[in-house]
Amino acid sequence: MKNSQIGRSMIEMIGVLAVIGVLSVGGLAGYTKAMMQYRANRTMEQIMEIASRISLIGEQTSSYEGLSNNVAIKMKAVPGDMITAGSTDLEGMFEGDVTIGASNLLSGTSDDNSKNLAFTITYTGLSSADCLRMAAQEWKSGNSGSLIGVGFASQESVKSTVADNLYLGCTTNAVSSGTSSYVIGCADELPLPVDKAMVGCNCTGNTCVMVVKYY
Repeated sequence: MKNSQIGRSMIEMIGVLAVIGVLSVGGLAGYTKAMMQYRANRTMEQIMEIASRISLIGEQTSSYEGLSNNVAIKMKAVPGDMITAGSTDLEGMFEGDVTIGASNLLSGTSDDNSKNLAFTITYTGLSSADCLRMAAQEWKSGNSGSLIGVGFASQESVKSTVADNLYLGCTTNAVSSGTSSYVIGCADELPLPVDKAMVGCNCTGNTCVMVVKYY
């Protein structure tokens, strides 16, 4: 009788541990998903805050020439949670850096009359999952009318190419060339469809890049 009770107790204990294990896995998955959504939501808030402040100041100047992280901080255009005291490095919700700078407005070349009439906010260090989540955001909702578009790349090496190909009146397209693939998502064609987003977000580890462009 005693052995039978011990046997049942062991089986019950194993059953309880199995249930705990399943709940733990489910809880971890839910936590991970919630954290990803939080990062996406906060990043959208940061971008809109930066863009609205820089655009407002930009209305009083002829161009964004010389715009940098340091200048944006001095303009008080950067949310406090992105600033490290005594540094011009900006920290976003992902593992990489955030860079603010001037860019072209009308074409994919820098040798034109629209040089420095737009600006970019570039995030590095995104995972593929975070990249896809950002590509799926409702970029037009809450954004000012000055949004040109958003580009995503699998490697930091092509971020300048992404920025150059985001220009006023651009057309959404995806380019894949080995490990350096990217996708251009123009304002009127956002959010990006999953198949195109996958091209730019096809990174291993946290090497994906997001470039957001305004004028």
